[in-house]
Amino acid sequence: MPFTASESVQAALLALHVEVHSPLSPPTALASERRLLAVQTFAALLRALAAEDAGLEDVQVGHGLSLLLKAADQGAELAVGGEKELCVTALQTLQLLIQGSSSTDALGFFLPGMSIGLCRHALRASARSSTATAVAALDALIDLLRATVGDDTCASSRTASAEVSLASLATCSPEIVPSLMHKATTPPAQELRVDRSAAWLESTASKLALLVHRLCDALEGNSKSSIRAALARLTACIALSCSSSLPACAERSLRCLLFLANDTWPQVSAVATLSLASIASKSAGHVPAASPSLRMVEAVLVQQLGAFSEACARHEQEVVAVARLLVRAIELAGPSGFNSAVLAVPPRRAMLCSCLLRAFAVAPTKRLPVAFLSPIPFQQDAADGQPLTVDLPRRCQRLSLLSTDEVRGVTLCAPRVFLTL
Repeated sequence: MPFTASESVQAALLALHVEVHSPLSPPTALASERRLLAVQTFAALLRALAAEDAGLEDVQVGHGLSLLLKAADQGAELAVGGEKELCVTALQTLQLLIQGSSSTDALGFFLPGMSIGLCRHALRASARSSTATAVAALDALIDLLRATVGDDTCASSRTASAEVSLASLATCSPEIVPSLMHKATTPPAQELRVDRSAAWLESTASKLALLVHRLCDALEGNSKSSIRAALARLTACIALSCSSSLPACAERSLRCLLFLANDTWPQVSAVATLSLASIASKSAGHVPAASPSLRMVEAVLVQQLGAFSEACARHEQEVVAVARLLVRAIELAGPSGFNSAVLAVPPRRAMLCSCLLRAFAVAPTKRLPVAFLSPIPFQQDAADGQPLTVDLPRRCQRLSLLSTDEVRGVTLCAPRVFLTL
């Protein structure tokens, strides 16, 4: 009698459980090969189930996530035989399991432990120059975040929850509504369910923000282009698909994308540049001013302006690098975003003027990027009687600012040019 899909999954999980929890002291090549074979068997079964559009039960998903992460941990800790291959294969199989799971609740239930474990693998592997392991961990994290805290996932979960609640109340008599609500607050302990409330999302977002900040800080300057490309994919996923649910993560991810867009390797810069173009289209004029995407872009623009202000008094090359990031942030925000975030705020406008003066004084003959905003919808303050102009030293007049024929300053409300560095 043939096995059912559920029975096949249960048998594969049992075999994986036995191998993962069997002691390896001392570790042997045969034991390592058996463990790797158990992971590969489970991966093959997941592919077969995906081809037949068959899913796993929530308990099976949770058991599989736990076993695969443990197998990856063992492969990373033991340096014998095929343990490195075991770690990579376990992480790739974990990604298959995430992609094949239709239960966002089951994945959300294990999100804290899984996200920490995947970040640990990415950081440790990058420090050891284990490129394949780091890339596998980051790719699995991308699918995990998109499935559990993506904007579409959170929105659909809230809608479904509201519809179920309204339908339940509509079919109940007034006498049993209190008892129904009491049962709803005490779900069975066996169910892998996540209450996607505002408090849960806020708590989850704050914890994930710490992990994302650490990943960006550690990996955006990594020497391996494959790892930087994987980081670009991760930050693009967060900035494009999780900007509403994870605003703090999205802002740091956007700053990372601005940095990686200037990468010397095309496989890195191309991912970042395409992602920035998608973000710019989302924050364009047809999007409501209060949209999460536009707020994220404006927040990053203000942060880059602060970084530019701090860098102006430092070494010339550092000013150039930070200026490029500021130019990209300005282009990303567009005229309306730049106006509302900088020009319409007097302290920030004054900061920008001061930065321009110091930047040109530091590098008077340096030709740097130009950011064109035409036209800039600049609204002068009522107290301002004249256009806002920054006078430059005469030795800077050789710079081509394109604002006037005789360059004597930078006029922020000029119709053609905002900034030349």
